[in-house]
Amino acid sequence: MTLSELFTKPLPHTMTIDGPVGVLELMLQAPIVDDGQAIAVICHPNTSQQGTMHNKVVTTLAKALGQLNMPTVRFNFRAAGGSEGEYDHGVGEQDDLFAVLKWLEGVAPGRRLILAGFSFGS
Repeated sequence: MTLSELFTKPLPHTMTIDGPVGVLELMLQAPIVDDGQAIAVICHPNTSQQGTMHNKVVTTLAKALGQLNMPTVRFNFRAAGGSEGEYDHGVGEQDDLFAVLKWLEGVAPGRRLILAGFSFGS
């Protein structure tokens, strides 16, 4: 699937990819106008404290970046929301992030990847 096929809807939509310990749930959001330069990956607070990609700070960050014409990808670390696996105290969660980045490099070659996060996700 290509980037343009993934980011066809301006409203957030979810999908899953294969992660290191099962599926990872992602939420993609396209801006009204895509500047073609970068894609932001936003990481959420600690899963052990009910952190998910639906956290208010994370969703506000996605909205703000979208207003800057940047597509965003939020995802749930293992054990959060629709992502499989068990909480791994930040160790395995790094592997989750790397899986998302590797997937994005495959569907969006040449695009800069910007990492953003809040609390545990930063």
